[in-house]
Amino acid sequence: MQAVCHPKLNQNTFMWKSKKVDVSSYPCTKELLSLFCKNPTEPICKNTITQSLFGNVYRFSPGMRRAIDHTINKRLSRARSLLTSKLFIDTQDIEWFAYDRHLQKWWLYKPRFNWSPAHTKENSLNAALTEVSAAAQ
Repeated sequence: MQAVCHPKLNQNTFMWKSKKVDVSSYPCTKELLSLFCKNPTEPICKNTITQSLFGNVYRFSPGMRRAIDHTINKRLSRARSLLTSKLFIDTQDIEWFAYDRHLQKWWLYKPRFNWSPAHTKENSLNAALTEVSAAAQ
């Protein structure tokens, strides 16, 4: 049985399997990785991320909370881009900072789906048109 390898953050170095990424120049990404690496197999909700990065948001106005939500999404996107670009060869099958719509939480990583040709935009459009024309007859 193969051992599961979980990502780790050691000071300014993010480690995944045998690869290392220096995150010292990316303090926002380092903050997020620190939070997610505490328990890499558990998803994290928006409130946990918000409290970790900004403290208690109840003291902020609704407009400020929207700005904080936008900032969190931007930070997650930038962190995702950084890890994807730095670890691309070794993690093509991994999606970093993946959002689970059902749980409404983020995972540090999850396996990518292997999309078949049936999932392409063109095939989806053809299937929808076929359904419409069948219903019309």
